[in-house]
Amino acid sequence: MGTMVSRLVGYLLSPIRYLFGTPAVEGTGQDLVPCKSGPTPFVFKRRGSQFFDEDGDLAHEFYEEVRVEKNGKKMVMQKRVKNLTPQGYVDLPHPRINKDFPVVMCEALWTTDR
Repeated sequence: MGTMVSRLVGYLLSPIRYLFGTPAVEGTGQDLVPCKSGPTPFVFKRRGSQFFDEDGDLAHEFYEEVRVEKNGKKMVMQKRVKNLTPQGYVDLPHPRINKDFPVVMCEALWTTDR
């Protein structure tokens, strides 16, 4: 039980240690040495929400025209879900902060005066 709690605390505090660094050895003249290992609080990629079809076209949804069997003349658009491959991971234009980052970045001040 104690090992599990220690791992959990280490996992939660690792982004904080990365930002603030680790204390250096006394007498070296450095206050903080940045920690090289550990996760960063920033996200550089995200999972894409689009799909490729067999032709290589990229879109959120694909539709195809299908004839209705009752009268044979009416065309209906049906959503296509087979033979689609996900886009994969996409680079973000600028880094974003991870949603699991356990630090308050900015505290909002609430006032009762209106």
